[in-house]
Amino acid sequence: MSLINRLEKLFCVLSILSIVVLVVMQVFMRYVTGQSLAWSEELTSWCFLWMAWLGISANYVKDEHISIGGLTLFLSGKKVKRLVSIFVCVSSALFLGYLALITYQTMIKPYIWRQSSVVLGLPVYILYVSVIVGCVLSILNLIYSNIVSLKKE
Repeated sequence: MSLINRLEKLFCVLSILSIVVLVVMQVFMRYVTGQSLAWSEELTSWCFLWMAWLGISANYVKDEHISIGGLTLFLSGKKVKRLVSIFVCVSSALFLGYLALITYQTMIKPYIWRQSSVVLGLPVYILYVSVIVGCVLSILNLIYSNIVSLKKE
């Protein structure tokens, strides 16, 4: 898991870096040379989408997502707190699995599968794959982080 998490974070950092470079290039080209880079806006959006879905997954490693952790402060007993935590983990995993399934079902439709982006000409299903990869990695990281926290207790 550690290698996958490092690759996620590396890809997120590279995405942020490329977004910054692309936006600076676009501003320079538009205001200094008076011409615009047509492809930079689309590529920036694609990098942002991949970064967002991989970032969601990466945040499950250290349990850095917004959660209902405050609710457990009002609960008494370790078993009750643990049951609520397991319920949240299972619910999140089921939601992410359902989201990945629906995204896959949408992605394989012929009109989506054959579609390409306007400027770059890349297949649009690459964007759908980002959701699926993010959901699957999130489920794995969610389960892994909960197993690690169970062992600590």
